[in-house]
Amino acid sequence: QATIPAGGTGTTHFTFDTSTAGVYSLVNVNVNLDYAALINDKIVLVTSGTAVATPTPTPAPTPTPPPSSVGTVTDLTVAQLGSTGATLSFTDVTDGTGAPATYDIRYTSTGTLWGGASSVTQGTCATPLSGTQIGATTTCTVLGLTPATDYQFELVPFRGTMNVDAVFGPLSNIAGGKTLAPATPTPAPTITPTPTQSSGGGSSTPLPTTVPATVFSGGGGGSIIQTIPTAPPASTPVIPLALTRPLYRGIQGDDVKSVQDILIAHSYLAPANDTGLFGPLTREAIQKFQCAEAIVCSGTESTTGYGVIGPATRARLQSLASAPVSAVPPTPSPASSPALTLTRSLYRGMQGDDVKTLQAFLIGKGYLAPSNITGFFGVLTRQAVQKFQCAQQIVCSGTESTTGYGVAGVKTRGRLEAVSAH
Repeated sequence: QATIPAGGTGTTHFTFDTSTAGVYSLVNVNVNLDYAALINDKIVLVTSGTAVATPTPTPAPTPTPPPSSVGTVTDLTVAQLGSTGATLSFTDVTDGTGAPATYDIRYTSTGTLWGGASSVTQGTCATPLSGTQIGATTTCTVLGLTPATDYQFELVPFRGTMNVDAVFGPLSNIAGGKTLAPATPTPAPTITPTPTQSSGGGSSTPLPTTVPATVFSGGGGGSIIQTIPTAPPASTPVIPLALTRPLYRGIQGDDVKSVQDILIAHSYLAPANDTGLFGPLTREAIQKFQCAEAIVCSGTESTTGYGVIGPATRARLQSLASAPVSAVPPTPSPASSPALTLTRSLYRGMQGDDVKTLQAFLIGKGYLAPSNITGFFGVLTRQAVQKFQCAQQIVCSGTESTTGYGVAGVKTRGRLEAVSAH
C-alpha cells in the first residue's frame, strides 16, 4: 500500500513490492484524477485507487537428460592361468551416466553360459566388481578353480545395485582356457638288491642286505666286485606351515623360515636362503609364486600386495605345503651350466637343440625341474622362462603376445647368455 500526498498531482513515483501476486492499493487518491501505475514493466491504468499485480513467472528448470545405454565389453581375455586360478583382463566401459560400470563376472566348466554359470566369489574378480576409469584396463583374479580343467568366462556391465535397481548392458565376449595341472612328485622306485658272493664251488649265496657295497673275496681265491644300486632320494616329508599373520619385507621369525623352506622346495628360492628374515630374495620368490598361481602379477607391495604374503597368498602356500614334494637336487656348480648361445627367439611349441640348451641352463639355475631336457618348448619351459624373466626384472606380467612374458626374445636371450657366462 502507498499513500498519495494530499492534493498530489503531476508525476509522483511510488514503490510497490510486487514479488507476489495480490491486490495493491493507492490511498488518498483524488477521485477527479486518473493514475497510471507501472507494475512489472507493464503500465496499468488505476481509476479507483487499486491495481492487481502479477509477478513475472520463474522459468522451468532444464530437465536432466536420461542416462545412455551401458557400454559393452568386447576384449575380455584370460591373461594367465595357474593350477587353481586365472587372471582376467578387459577395458572398462561406461555405465551410461559418465561413470565406469560395475561388473558381474561368471565362469563355468560345463560350457553353458550365461544362466548356467556361477558368479565369481573368490579372488579380486568377485561380483560385484567396480570399474576404475572408463577406457582403463582392469585386471583381476579368479580363485578356487580346479586344476587341469577347461573354463569359460563372461561378464556383464551394469549400473545401480544388483537385485534392486540394476540396469544391465550387453554380455561380453567369451574368454577361456585350461588351468594347469598340479605338480605331482614322481615316487621313488623301490629297489631291493640281491647281491651274491661266490662260495668257491660255483654256487652263490645271497649276501645280507646290510653288507655295504664292496669287494668280496670268494672261496676259490678270486674276487667278486658287487655294486649295490642306491635308491634315489625319496620324497621329502610335508613341510608344516602355520601362518597367522601377514608377512612382508623386514619381518623375521620361524614362520618366515617355514615359508622359505616351501619356496626352496618348489624352486622359487635358491637353497641356503632359509634365514628366517624376509628380505629382497624372499620377496622376489613370493612374487614368482604369486604370478605362477595367478594371484597377482604386477603392482607393488602397498598397492596390490605384490610380494606380500596376505590372506590369498597365505592360503595358497598352506595348500602347497600340504602335499609332499620331491627332494631338491643339489645346486650344480657354475661349470654345470653350459655356455648359452641362442640365434633365434624361442617360444611355446618350438623344438630343437637350442631348446635343449635353454632347458639345460634353466635346470642348472633351478628354474626348471631335472629330467625336462626334451628339446620341446612346452608349458613347463615357458613357466621356467617366466621365472627367469621375473627374477632378472625383464618382465613379470602380461602374455607372450603382449609383453613377451614366457618368450625367449632378444632381451631375454641376451640376459640368458650374460648369466651363463658367469
